[in-house]
Amino acid sequence: MATTLWEKIKQSNAVPLARWLCLAFFIFLYLFWVLEWRYRGEVVLPGKAVAALGAAAGVMSVIPEITGAQRFMWILILVAFFRLELIVLREDHASHQRDDAGNSTTAAREL
Repeated sequence: MATTLWEKIKQSNAVPLARWLCLAFFIFLYLFWVLEWRYRGEVVLPGKAVAALGAAAGVMSVIPEITGAQRFMWILILVAFFRLELIVLREDHASHQRDDAGNSTTAAREL
């Protein structure tokens, strides 16, 4: 009886390894963005964390036979990217308010 490619992949160690590699990638991406924000002061552009959140949710939805611990870690990643996006939006909003306040003060001085 011939086995299909998917059955061969499921029997090998490729699927569990791929699960952990995907998880590690999103953890690394989150940590990179947070450390860049903390130490370099460069905030991620608005929308990037949401894009990563969507990608992580998409990857999580197609991973076969995910274990309880992995599911918990994926949910933590999704919450972390959501929190990061809220921080980015708050920083972006504050930056625009500072710029607007500076522009209105300069315009008032010119009058």
